[in-house]
Amino acid sequence: MTKIARYDGNYLAFASSSTSAFRTVFGDTTQSNTLDANMITDYFLGWEKVTNADIPPREWFNAVAYTISHTLAYTHQMGVAEWNTSQEYYTGALTTYSGSLYISQSDTNTGNNPSTDTVNWEVVALISDLENASSIIYDNVTSGLASTTVQGAIDELRDSDNILYDDSLTSLGADVQAAIDALYIASVIPSGAVQNFAMVTAPTGWLGADGSDISRATYSGLFSAIGTTFGSGDGSLTFGLPDLRGEFIRGYDNGRGVDTGRVFGSSQEQQLEDHQHGFLYRDDYGRHDDNIAFGPGSTSLGGSVGGSAKVGTETRPRNIAMLTCIKT
Repeated sequence: MTKIARYDGNYLAFASSSTSAFRTVFGDTTQSNTLDANMITDYFLGWEKVTNADIPPREWFNAVAYTISHTLAYTHQMGVAEWNTSQEYYTGALTTYSGSLYISQSDTNTGNNPSTDTVNWEVVALISDLENASSIIYDNVTSGLASTTVQGAIDELRDSDNILYDDSLTSLGADVQAAIDALYIASVIPSGAVQNFAMVTAPTGWLGADGSDISRATYSGLFSAIGTTFGSGDGSLTFGLPDLRGEFIRGYDNGRGVDTGRVFGSSQEQQLEDHQHGFLYRDDYGRHDDNIAFGPGSTSLGGSVGGSAKVGTETRPRNIAMLTCIKT
């Protein structure tokens, strides 16, 4: 049988709107709307109350239907019936007493007040507990929280460092705080961004831009951003990072015409632009003012340069060495 849909309204007893002329207490001539008044000896006797020669009046039929359906209406109203000293309860039966919920621990459980009898009854939820979260027991086995009450667990969860997070698919972090932080960083700093760090190891979420080949699957976000621009790796499972160790970065010309013909992601060797320097010199014929050009194929002159020269194997500006990384 399929689930019966609940009546969409306030469940009332059969013939509850009937007047006393059409519904009376079973076996009587008076009307009452209480279950105590209707559940009398004649009701429990049933149709045996009527002799073979008698025709039971319609009021009694209404009384029977009213009493049964009034009981159902009470159950709908309460959800769980209130405890009664005369009621016989069996193991697993639920009842309420003074707003608290109890479950029977024995069969033929009669006359045992659940608020005082801890042998035949077990507390499911005390009304005082339901009003105070610090009194409600909480099972922390699965969550791993330290608290054993609802209040304590909620307080712990206010600190997102305590909320475990399964990062086996995302690698964002082992707790919610770390995962949210990682997502925030990812939303602010996109994959492929390059940044210098004043530390010797790359921070979480970054890799040193050292030209390594890394997994396309593990670093799918970065692979989507830069592709194989800086190296195709093994051609299927890996791809290359840019190697920015010891390098200066130059803005991509992108059609401006300053760095004409430059391919994005390509590197350049160092060089000096063709130029010339003016100088004075003397020979046997007197003083001369002339220029010497410096460029490809130029001939060096002997002598020395005045002042303290800073010369070496490369041309460079002043600089500070830091770790250049790329966002994964």
